[in-house]
Amino acid sequence: MILFAKANPGKIRYGSPGVGSNPHLIGEVFAHRLGLRMTHVPYKVGGAGIADVVSGQIEMLIPGSARTPLMPEVPALFGAIERLQRELPAVSQNPEYRKRIVDMGQEVTEPLQGEAFGQVIRAEAARWRELATMAGVKDE
Repeated sequence: MILFAKANPGKIRYGSPGVGSNPHLIGEVFAHRLGLRMTHVPYKVGGAGIADVVSGQIEMLIPGSARTPLMPEVPALFGAIERLQRELPAVSQNPEYRKRIVDMGQEVTEPLQGEAFGQVIRAEAARWRELATMAGVKDE
């Protein structure tokens, strides 16, 4: 899809729960980092976006935080984050995981918790505000 998007600027349409939402900004960052021009399609109702992906009206959907009744087996983003927060400390101690991180050329670090995590989140919020400004996202 990325090769198609690069060869056909603006032809990839992606849906999100709305203008300025985290999924919208994630789509903008994705496009910016890969040098793509994609068309954002905001939805107020999650089911409409899923229906449009299935019917081919849009090529991809970046979902929000609520689990959709149309796909109850797929966890909501928030639920997945909670699970990661619970399980990541144990995973980060796994020797096989640590070796894979080093093999990818990354530094092994411990998961952030408490105030350290809060500091990172505040810095990320500032970065997202900057990205939203860069993407031309306006308050509604």
